[in-house]
Parts: sequence; structure tokens; C-alpha cells
Amino acid sequence: MRNDFKYKKKFGLTFVSLGLLLTLFACSTEVYIEGMKDDSNVSDENSIISIENDETIALEYTDDRVYYESKVKLESDALIDDSKSLEEIIIESINESKQVKFNNNSNKIKETSKSFDEKIVETEEKKETVKNKTEETKASNAKNTSVSNLLSDTVDVTTSIGDDIKKDLLGLEYQVKTASLYDNYKYSDFSVIKFGYAYLYRLLSSNKKNKIVCVNAGHGTPGGSTYKVYSHPDKSPKVSGGTNAMGEVLSMSVSEGTSLKDGRPESEVNLIVAKKLRTKLLKAGYDVLMIREDGDCYLDNIARTVLANNLADIHIAIHFDSTDNDKGIFFIAPSLVTSYLEMEPLKSNYNNIINLGESLISAFKERHDKIFGKGRMNMDLLQLSYSTIPSVDIELGDKATNISDSSLENFAEGLLLGVENYFEKH
Repeated sequence: MRNDFKYKKKFGLTFVSLGLLLTLFACSTEVYIEGMKDDSNVSDENSIISIENDETIALEYTDDRVYYESKVKLESDALIDDSKSLEEIIIESINESKQVKFNNNSNKIKETSKSFDEKIVETEEKKETVKNKTEETKASNAKNTSVSNLLSDTVDVTTSIGDDIKKDLLGLEYQVKTASLYDNYKYSDFSVIKFGYAYLYRLLSSNKKNKIVCVNAGHGTPGGSTYKVYSHPDKSPKVSGGTNAMGEVLSMSVSEGTSLKDGRPESEVNLIVAKKLRTKLLKAGYDVLMIREDGDCYLDNIARTVLANNLADIHIAIHFDSTDNDKGIFFIAPSLVTSYLEMEPLKSNYNNIINLGESLISAFKERHDKIFGKGRMNMDLLQLSYSTIPSVDIELGDKATNISDSSLENFAEGLLLGVENYFEKH
């Protein structure tokens, strides 16, 4: 019985001691949690200083660690200021840690910003270097772009280029090169359809005349009428009507053309005459710049004119008029409006245009072909507005004109005679 009492007494004291320990632990935990709540609030208020999520997580972790380390240090070293509570001191320590962290982040941001600015400058410098090299290349191309240089990377062609002209070119040796529009060519920036190319034929015979004739089969650019270009290089309005109305600042880059007597499109018949003329010119010793070799040509009227300006001696565009009365042959001369005649390059090129046109008409008269009026019609024309060399739009008739193969052969023969007339006199 006594042993039982002793046992119960001992058990009771142990239980009481355990209870006291649990009570003390609970109180300590409550005080610590309250501190953590206060500290958590501080962390929330200052979390905006972090610029990335992982920085925020690291900062919160730092706050917990500082709180714990500060609490242990202050309690162990008895460094508590009587005027401040333990929690206030701890919060100050946390805020100091945050300020250090914020300063470090700010410095990193400044360094990153500086590095980014340096990269921008470096990129711009690289762009400028590339731009300068591009300009140097263009300048070099411009300096070296001549008819002879244009042929330097050409495959020599010593056979015919099509069944329709095999017989005509029998025995002729020549080179052919595709010619594209260079950006540095004057007025090329006024062109909107310029991704096509022309064909440049150079004779290899010793009796060549060293003259290049640009043969331009009119029209033949699908969709060309939907694109507009400036009517004049000075961007002034047209002074006369025609395919485009008087007063228009913008004109069709290439019109569709008309339909002729047998229903064929004008562009098709123009091309037949152009090919016949090309053959005759080559046989006569002239080199030829052919603007169009097939049905479609992705060069607008300005592009065609600019190519002729830079690669040929004269420019002949072949057309038929849209009237229906078999009016006869004529060429387009510049409109006689003073403001138009004073506009460059027309002002400097006017006499050359008239001389070439009259040479062509004179040849047709010699052959007794039907001529419309005095052989000219004055008009504000895109081709004439941008030409810097002798340049003519020749109208070989209209929708009612005979366009049999023999008739088209005669037109080509008359044009050849007109070219020879011109170079004999000029």
C-alpha cells in the first residue's frame, strides 16, 4: 500500500512537471508566432521592391532568417534597448536587411540597363557599318555598270533563241544578257513594277556599229494598270489627256492596251513586230536591248524607260492606237504646253525626241506607207517625261489596220530604215 502511494506520488509530480513544460513551450511559441505575424506584415509591405518572383521568395526567406538570428542574438547578449520593444528592434533589423537587398537590386538594374544601352549602341553601329558597305557596293556597281561590264558574267549564246527567228539569225554570233533595273539609275525610284528584266543582245561580229537600240514592245505587264506612278518626275499633274486624263498627278504604270482587227491583244502584235525588228537590227549590225521577250514583262513604263536611258542609244516603243478608222502611222511628240516643255529631263531632251520621231516617219513616207496627218500627235506621255535619250512612242496604226504577217514584216522593215536614217544624221 505504501509502495502504491509512493508510486502514485512520484507519477503525480512527473505529470505536473510535464504540464508546466508544455505551458512554457506554448507561451514561447505564441510570442514567436506574434513576432512572425508582425514580420510577415513588414514583408508584405515591402515586397514590391523585388523585381522578380524568385527575388521575392529569397527576400521572404531572408526575413525569416534575420528575425530568428536577431531574436537569438538579442536575447542571448541582452542588447535590448529599454526604449524599444524586442519586436521593434527585430523589425528594424529586418528593414535594414531589406534596404541592403534593395540597394543591391538597384545596382544590378542599373548595370543591366547600362549593358542594354551599350548593346543598342553596338547594334546601331553594326547597322551603320552594313549600310555603309551596301552603299559602297552600290557605288561600285554604278561605276562599273556599262554595257560591256553587264555582259561579263554572261553565258555566250551562239545559236538561235527561238523557232520563229532561227532562219533570220542563221550565221549570226552574239551574246545575250538579262538586264535588271539598278537602284542607282536616275528615276528608278519612281518605278513600282521593276522586278522583271530586259534582254541585251551584243553582236560578236567585226562589222558591228556599236550602237544599241532599245526595242520596247508596248504593254504586256499583267495588272500594270492597277498600279500608279507619278506622271512627271517633279510630281506635277498631266497637261493633256490620253490613256490617263489631263490633271492627273498619278498615271497607270502600264496600261492594258487595246484589241486589234482580228481580236488579238495589242501587246501580242506589238511583240511580233518587236521580234522582227530585233532580227533586222542584229543583221544590220546594231546591238539590241529587248524590253519584252515573251507575253509577260514585269517592268512598268518608267522601269522600261530608265533601262533604255542607261543601256541604249535610242528607245523605240511599238504601239497601235485605240481608234478604229485605220488612221495610219504617227509618233507621239511632247505636248506643247509651256510648263511641260520647261520640265526636265524633257527640256534637255526635246530635240532628240523630235529628231528620232521624224527620222522614223520619214522612212515610212519613203516606203509610201499610210501616215496620219503630219506624222505626229502631241501628248503628255509617261515615256517622254522620264526619257534622257532620243525616245519615241511609234503608233503603227490602230484597231482597223491590216496586221497580217507580211504587213507586220513591212512595219519592222520601215522601223529599221528609220533607225538608219537617224544615225546617219545624228
